[in-house]
Amino acid sequence: MSARLFFRFILIIILPGVLAFILTTLICSSQNTLAHNGRWISTKTTLQKPVSGAFTFLTTRQALAKNRLNLGAWHGYQEVIYKDPLSIKDISFDVYYPMPSYLTFIFNKDSSGFDGIRLSAHPIFKNIYLKSDETGQFLKKMNLPMDSLALHRWHHVAMVCEEGGLSLYVDRLLWGKIYSTCLSDRYLGFRSGKKDILVDNVVIHLKDSATTIHEDFSNRGRFITILGVIWIVGCLISFIYKGRELLGLQSLLILLCSLIYFFDNQFQALRYPIASSFKKQEEVYWKMAQRDRVCDLLRKQYNFSAQNDIDRILFIGSSQTWGAGVLKEEDNFVSHLEKHFNKRKFGNRAVSCINAGISGLDAPALFDLYEKEWINLAPEWVVINLSFNDRLDPKKFALSLKKFIHLNLVKGIKTIFVLEATSLEDEELTFPAYAAMKEVALNNNIPIIDMHQFLKGHYDDGFLWWDTVHLTTFGHKLLADTLAKELSKIINK
Repeated sequence: MSARLFFRFILIIILPGVLAFILTTLICSSQNTLAHNGRWISTKTTLQKPVSGAFTFLTTRQALAKNRLNLGAWHGYQEVIYKDPLSIKDISFDVYYPMPSYLTFIFNKDSSGFDGIRLSAHPIFKNIYLKSDETGQFLKKMNLPMDSLALHRWHHVAMVCEEGGLSLYVDRLLWGKIYSTCLSDRYLGFRSGKKDILVDNVVIHLKDSATTIHEDFSNRGRFITILGVIWIVGCLISFIYKGRELLGLQSLLILLCSLIYFFDNQFQALRYPIASSFKKQEEVYWKMAQRDRVCDLLRKQYNFSAQNDIDRILFIGSSQTWGAGVLKEEDNFVSHLEKHFNKRKFGNRAVSCINAGISGLDAPALFDLYEKEWINLAPEWVVINLSFNDRLDPKKFALSLKKFIHLNLVKGIKTIFVLEATSLEDEELTFPAYAAMKEVALNNNIPIIDMHQFLKGHYDDGFLWWDTVHLTTFGHKLLADTLAKELSKIINK
């Protein structure tokens, strides 16, 4: 081949192909989301009372940045489940711990519960095998006598289903046998805690089938089509516009696109959207809509006057009180409490637990609503479950709590404080608000229930959290059971 023909071959075929490959990779990477992937379901999106970040985890790039599943994205505690039930023979995957964190591999999942293996690089959460019911409560827990996994390196994990149980391998070394069975036609997936944890290269072999499922979390669905179109267009342009100037232009474009791809893959894919003024205004409108919805519901559901045959307990709080995180509407802790109290009536009177929780609001906004409207519900007791949304301004929080106390004293209404529980994985965020609430309670002789310390003591009884402050269905039940005992002691006095 002459030098002239070789030059034309490079100009017309090779360089457009290189440019097409880089552009196609950039395009596919920029569209790589779990929603576009379509093979995994985010459990948070199935909740009847959703939590923040549930759908953005599906629709934005952070979850699959650099073509790896990051379960710590968008507030962490993510759970993703493969969309189809499978009969697995064995499964392997790679996991990376950039910080102290833990991963639970979920299998045998159906409507009644699931099995799980927790692989931890966290000082508090140990390596365990678990059986859980559908709410997330651990029915069985067995420690795996292995050291915590090392940080800042990839680990290869494999689980083989055998007649005598499951063989678990980590970094190709046998960690041990687990006496459990891989059931047919069940779901599997992964769940994390608060911190980032990366999963990649999932390989599943199925029973009685030569089928292998390979998931590398990249966006290759239309890669060949896009590559082919761009390559053909590039070849046609190169054929029409010949000359050494085109060689320089193509080389410049390749360099420029390579730099853009590097920046996009290493930085842009990991960045969270900046809260613009438009987004902030959108959040204000959302909070107003939440407020109006709850107020309308209370107006329709309750008479705004005292009821002679009913004791009313009004629960004031934000999204945790509202019930964010429950699988079903009736699973929130306020509904649990009403059922509990009416099974054990105070005298011959029924108990009505009124849920005035509004997502996103803080103590000052809630007091304004209480003073203007909700106080006309004539409750006997007001239970204030707050802390997290008021953590940034504890002085303002304390002032609002005092306003609640003063108004209730004037109206003859009794007040109870509840320290709003948060996950122990970043509990220090709420410490200033806890201190403020405790001080106001002490100075004004207000009973206070420390739900944070209680749930902290039960942190490994099941999956409690969907994020820092929003409880799972099991978390709501656990909170309700304890709150019922504590409230009964106070009210019976």
